[in-house]
Amino acid sequence: MNRKPAPAPPRLDEKNLASHSLTDLELEPEIDFRALKLGGLARGNAENARFSGVVFEGARLGAASMCRAHFEDTIFRNCDLAGLDARQVFASRLEIEACRATGFVAPESDWRDAVFRDSNFSLSQFRFAKFGRARFEGCDLREADFQNADLSGVTFQNCDLSGAQFSFATLKNADFRSSETQKIVVDATALRGLIVSPLQAAQFAAILGLQVRWNEGESL
Repeated sequence: MNRKPAPAPPRLDEKNLASHSLTDLELEPEIDFRALKLGGLARGNAENARFSGVVFEGARLGAASMCRAHFEDTIFRNCDLAGLDARQVFASRLEIEACRATGFVAPESDWRDAVFRDSNFSLSQFRFAKFGRARFEGCDLREADFQNADLSGVTFQNCDLSGAQFSFATLKNADFRSSETQKIVVDATALRGLIVSPLQAAQFAAILGLQVRWNEGESL
């Protein structure tokens, strides 16, 4: 069985990044940040901004807007992203780790070589988003919205997907095997090509109208 290619990691040298506090800065449209380590409370509108070789460490970004921003070789670590408006962003070689991202708003975004790790993305919005070589590891994704998203080949490792919405999503070669999938919302078309465990297969069979029984007279 062929292994899926791992997401490429961010290309940056954290030892040589200049540190600044976002509290002392006002984000502006089309601003260009490079080779920086940023913390503190962000405010302002960074629409169409570019972030390259940037580490957000302990930053609070929920009060900011980053619509259509471009992230390359970027890390978010121990940040508060709850409610952050990140619509239509483009991200390449990005990692989000140990972040609070409840209600994260990122529909129609493009995530390439992206890793989401040990973060709370419950109630987040990823409608119509595209994911290329992406992984979710140990994330809380309860009631997240992935409607119409392209999740081809995405691995969800040890995540909680309870109540998440996957209607009309593309799930070919996506891997749910190690994740909690109770009460997820998904249509039969979206299930095509999805990788699941035998128990999950029985769970999703009900969506297709099948009655799965282990023994005569016993149903799942």
